[in-house]
Amino acid sequence: MALTLVSSAPLAVSQNTPNENLILADCGIGLGENGGSTSREAIYYNGDVWTGQGENTYKPTMMVNIPWSGHYPWTQPGGLGFTLPNGDEFAVLIDSVPVGRWQMVLKRPDPPKLKPQELEIHGSVNKDTVEIYNIPASKIMNTARKAFLKDSYMCDTTKQAINGKCTISWKCQGDPATEALEKMAKVFDELATNKDFSTEREVVTDVCRQPDTRPGHEGQCRLYEQKVDRYYKMPGSMDLTMRNKARPETGENSSVHGTLEYQIECETTAWDCFFCNSAGIILSAQWPWIGAPVLIKCLKC
Repeated sequence: MALTLVSSAPLAVSQNTPNENLILADCGIGLGENGGSTSREAIYYNGDVWTGQGENTYKPTMMVNIPWSGHYPWTQPGGLGFTLPNGDEFAVLIDSVPVGRWQMVLKRPDPPKLKPQELEIHGSVNKDTVEIYNIPASKIMNTARKAFLKDSYMCDTTKQAINGKCTISWKCQGDPATEALEKMAKVFDELATNKDFSTEREVVTDVCRQPDTRPGHEGQCRLYEQKVDRYYKMPGSMDLTMRNKARPETGENSSVHGTLEYQIECETTAWDCFFCNSAGIILSAQWPWIGAPVLIKCLKC
């Protein structure tokens, strides 16, 4: 059996395998058809070939049979191309040079470049809603970043006062490499000004600023002033999860990069599906500055 051994670091283009080796093996040279060999194999190792114990070798990572084409395969005109079981393609050419030496050209094409895995942010709400006096949702959602613990990528779960009757608390965990928490905080920023997330109700009341004190006019008012009270209704709780989309073609599953959720507790809470449409969806949006599509669904509605 004749062996040609190639060790080439540049082979590793898609994984860290600095000691790749490719063996071109011929068995039964001269005993095959038309004086050829009886078998030809391209044997690939993603590491060392020899164990260091005599002539013992490690088990090959992959190998492929090379059919006899009427030529010694490694020196046939134009070289030889073959595909290993994992789909990697190789091209091999052994040729003589004018000084009588031999040279070998070994090439493996770069693997196709895959698009980066896409991110998505999904959220859900229950049917609990709260109505908060005089404080818009934008100010309430800003409390998320106040809860972020520096360098821990978690949240301080301590309740924060919204007003005298309501508190909000946050829970979170996030992957710093994908800035998961900041991306989800931006989602809440966007939601806070969206009519599908928060509504405003005004109550106008006439308030007497100058009672009539003249005799015979008791209980009357000489000057009224309108007082406007605003109430902001929003979901009492919501959770967001940021994950990457699965890529079945590569076998890559979906994995979670972070979660962020809030819980508002008030003296009074309503149970309704005010923010849910007939399809059970609050919002479906694509905000380029967030970098992931957002879908928020309703539970128990």
